Amino acid sequence: MWVNGVLTMALVDTGSSRCIAHVLCCSSWKQEVVSILTVSGKEHFCKGTGIVRLHLSNGASADVDVLVVDSTLLGFPFILGMNGIVALGGATVNVERLVRFGKEDTAVCAAAATVFGVDEQDFSATYDATTNLWTAMWKWSQGVEPGVLQNQIEEYSVPHEARLVYEKELEKWITDGWLVSYEKDVHGPVKGLIPLMAVIQRSKGKVRPVLDFRELNRTLSRPTLMCVQTS
Repeated sequence: MWVNGVLTMALVDTGSSRCIAHVLCCSSWKQEVVSILTVSGKEHFCKGTGIVRLHLSNGASADVDVLVVDSTLLGFPFILGMNGIVALGGATVNVERLVRFGKEDTAVCAAAATVFGVDEQDFSATYDATTNLWTAMWKWSQGVEPGVLQNQIEEYSVPHEARLVYEKELEKWITDGWLVSYEKDVHGPVKGLIPLMAVIQRSKGKVRPVLDFRELNRTLSRPTLMCVQTS
């Protein structure tokens, strides 16, 4: 998509309520104290706020408010949050992972055709658009992996009324390849057990399986990855 007339690689993120733009994408913005939430649950302050014009190859365009940051997020200079998605008429993703905005019949963007990477303080990862797979590597504090984790719990208690939806979501994880069966010959000796739990979003009527990484996170460098605007 074009951001202020410049063709820009963007990440479509329905988990972010507002668009987030690198300072170089904004020709005009103002300093303002605005915070976004990191994946570690901590606040990170943006440089300010601004307005950019979005333009798609299908002719759709819109002016949207953005949060301005001075570093790229996940390797992208622009994060298309929900306010931008709504302004462009909504978005759908088909089985080929092509993104369509509004009611247009033609896909206006797709996954990049090359491998790209992310290098953060606590992990590095590469994405292969051909296979649609991420490969991640942890960055351990002091450069030493934790050895064997102590947790022995496979799954926290799931409320009876949420169990059916929870298990359907897990089945989707397996179908999509997010969860794979452990094979010792392929994956090597077991070094840790990450427990599953159910997070009930009553306001949205949804149940989300979540992996509890707290024990593992204590062995990582402090993360600074930014994801969701909070104020």
